[in-house]
Amino acid sequence: MATRTPQQRVLATAAAEIGYSRWSDPKQGTKYARETQPVFWPRDTWLLANGISYCDLFITWVFWKALGKDFVTSGALPAGPSFNTDYRASKGGRIPKSQARPGDVLVFDWNWNTAATNHVGILERVLPSGNFQTIEGNTSTGSSGSQSNGGRVARRTRRPSQVRYVIRPVWSKADQGAPVAVSKPASKPAVTKGGKLVEDGRLGKATVKVLQKILNASPKTKRKLTVDGRLGPDSYKSLQEYLGHPVVDGLIEHQSYKPTELGNGVGPHGWVHEGRGAKGSKTIRRLQKHVGVKQDGVLYEGTTKALQKALNAGKF
Repeated sequence: MATRTPQQRVLATAAAEIGYSRWSDPKQGTKYARETQPVFWPRDTWLLANGISYCDLFITWVFWKALGKDFVTSGALPAGPSFNTDYRASKGGRIPKSQARPGDVLVFDWNWNTAATNHVGILERVLPSGNFQTIEGNTSTGSSGSQSNGGRVARRTRRPSQVRYVIRPVWSKADQGAPVAVSKPASKPAVTKGGKLVEDGRLGKATVKVLQKILNASPKTKRKLTVDGRLGPDSYKSLQEYLGHPVVDGLIEHQSYKPTELGNGVGPHGWVHEGRGAKGSKTIRRLQKHVGVKQDGVLYEGTTKALQKALNAGKF
């Protein structure tokens, strides 16, 4: 029997999942988080919680199962293992919509007036109408339910106008035989042997612990934080004092991302999530100015990487 192409293996793996529903899953979280988290993000146990969006986790899972871990982590799948559509879209591999082919990853945007993307799926085929037939995780089976958080794996039809980016994997990097079973060791720990933070843009407990120690040692702050690697109102108050913020209320308001999207070092208390397009926090603007990045007041990967770099360099 002829060997299937990488694209065919990806589509077969995705199609076999159609019908999965987080609502009928008897275990906590989703199948795709439970299986990918220990392999790709062993520190990010928050991914295992109920209610975590899993459309991009589904993409990671499908390519991993179909083509193996090396394909996912080598850059052949742009953004590699990812659980965020904006991150996926930022890492290259984009091609014009007119060139979209089966197996490509489609990043959807329901509201082009905002910078954020909303959802992701795999192109199964281009229909005669020009619309895209897709297989998607965490969607609804029809137009009446949530398109980005419907909880199901389903085959859908999407208009090109709903697609913001088409991302082409580097298929030539896939092996031509069946994928090898994954049994490799977990990824690197949060801190290297040299004691430096991994500058991965994730606000995990290791990064927060270093930050808390610096805040405790500063004469600008008035409280002794428990160095537990978890941000909350007390840590935010110390950060506000450290940055010279005129209001010390322990709140980080107007945020686009949920704590669960940022890393396991961010607690829910004191964090005010408003959804994509939020106007941002004055505290975060001061932090961004301090670490030398764009001051939009919204904390995410770029700010966290700059913070990690400053902490590693002893310049925070």
